[in-house]
Amino acid sequence: FARGRTLALMAACFGLGLLAAPVPPAHDGASWNGTARVRGVVEEVRTHPGRRVTLVVRDVLDAGTNASLPGRLLWTWTDPPAMPRTGRAFEAVLRIRELRGRANFGLSSSEEHWARLGVRHRAYSNGDVPVAWGDEVSSVRERLLDRVGALLPEGPAGATIRALLFGDRLLLEPVFMDRIRRSSLAHSLALSGLHLALVASFGVWAAWALGRLFPWLLLRVPRQKLAVLLALPAVLAYLWLGGFAASLLRAALMLAALTLHLLRGVRSHPQDTLFVAVAALAIADPADVHDLSLQLS
Repeated sequence: FARGRTLALMAACFGLGLLAAPVPPAHDGASWNGTARVRGVVEEVRTHPGRRVTLVVRDVLDAGTNASLPGRLLWTWTDPPAMPRTGRAFEAVLRIRELRGRANFGLSSSEEHWARLGVRHRAYSNGDVPVAWGDEVSSVRERLLDRVGALLPEGPAGATIRALLFGDRLLLEPVFMDRIRRSSLAHSLALSGLHLALVASFGVWAAWALGRLFPWLLLRVPRQKLAVLLALPAVLAYLWLGGFAASLLRAALMLAALTLHLLRGVRSHPQDTLFVAVAALAIADPADVHDLSLQLS
């Protein structure tokens, strides 16, 4: 009977998944292809090695006709004179074209990926292009990044620290990245569960130190529970510093599931924490199941 209920629940979840599966926005034939002066708001900033940034822009309008661009705009900018900020409005002359990707049957498609995010057009810029920016908008994290960046040494060392702390890969040089790839260490520069586990390990060492200094504390809170409780603040801080990257968020969800198991006194298995993390991500946004990075994770 229990097995029958489990199978029925799995079938119901599968059916709900099919109903909730994201559908890319329909192509209504309206598209922009050409050069235009546009206005928009930077919604997301992604940094890449070689001083290249990718901006996801919303509310794009033709400055002359006030015509609205269907969907969002993907703006790739190589060697910008200053770091664009999330939430900042701008006006610039851009050559806009419809986003097209290579069709990879049965494989991940960049066009489908961006279509799920509502991105239908893209633009390219190189160097110091004329851009009229709106009022300065900077978050606490961005101000902290600027402050820490000013204290770091120049060169690969400072760029690597920025990448490991904030996920900012803007200053990583292509030659340096080529050496990292050849040494099979490229994954170490991408914020992932590895880095979050290192941060969480500070909670383990803190629990061990408190246990040596105050042995009576372990009679009230077992060392394993104390370790995860002490690790959570550091993990949340690092999650915030990393800009809530998807890979860090998955690892944090797994740690939260492990914490709940320990606090409830239930034995935890790796597949349980993995299932909880995937379920939470899929329920929050069903489109995440199509993300190649989630599938590989």
